[in-house]
Amino acid sequence: MALQISKADAKAAVSRLQTIQKRIANIREKAEETTERLLCTVETSGAAFAMGVVQGKTGGVEIFGVPLELGLGVGLNAFALLGGAGKHSSHLSNVGNGCLASYATTLGRGVGATWRDKSAGALGSGVKASGLSPMEAAMAARQAAGMVPA
Repeated sequence: MALQISKADAKAAVSRLQTIQKRIANIREKAEETTERLLCTVETSGAAFAMGVVQGKTGGVEIFGVPLELGLGVGLNAFALLGGAGKHSSHLSNVGNGCLASYATTLGRGVGATWRDKSAGALGSGVKASGLSPMEAAMAARQAAGMVPA
């Protein structure tokens, strides 16, 4: 018994194979995109966590008067924008963004605490609470960043 394959059968098999190859390529592309997004999230949140640990352990580190997380965040992003790590520069940017997120959180926490304290003091004295002046907000930000004593 001889196996007979027509030209049409061969074309159909090749067409099915090409369809399967395209599906596999699409799945691979989506998996790479998903992995890249997950890696970005892990790098960013990991850096923010690490900076929080450093802040918690040391009370805040400054280099030449600049908070560590701010300096690292700006420095890593600048280095990444210049392509300093080649095709891996996006990873540096992710870590830099995590450092900046940590700095922004610390800064925001300080401003919020200052507003809370100002509001509580004003309400306690029977005076309506008001927002911080620009000078007070700047001082709260510097205190939150550990640049001046609280």
